[in-house]
Amino acid sequence: GNTGNDTFDGTGATVDLTLYGRSGNDVLTGGDADDYIYGDAGADELRGGAGLDRLYVDESDTVIDGGAGVEDRVLVQQLASATTGVSVDMAASDVEVAYGNLNDDTFDGSSSTVALSLYGRNGQDILIGGTGNDRLYGDNNDAAAG
Repeated sequence: GNTGNDTFDGTGATVDLTLYGRSGNDVLTGGDADDYIYGDAGADELRGGAGLDRLYVDESDTVIDGGAGVEDRVLVQQLASATTGVSVDMAASDVEVAYGNLNDDTFDGSSSTVALSLYGRNGQDILIGGTGNDRLYGDNNDAAAG
């Protein structure tokens, strides 16, 4: 993508895709393989597909959807302008693994029924597991429940 509002739709693609939105309010949709989807700056919509997808999100993204794949991951980008963390509803986002960044992130798996792996990393993170066999990994100032 470029500085404008870009749309990339990889629906039906059977090869691994790498999608970059760059700045702008982008809509990025992966395909059926294992995709890497980077929103970057802007109020982006990131959607995975059937594969093991990695969604690189920031605090301004509006839609985070891992898709039908297994073990989809959310990785929080540390943008230079970032001052707050992200909040991700793990069940609504259909994501099973989440990695935080330097800011205060919230990963809420309270309504999730699958096994989650939540990594808080730096910041004062909140990690909430669901009814699956969850793994919660926090650092010094993180709160974990579930």
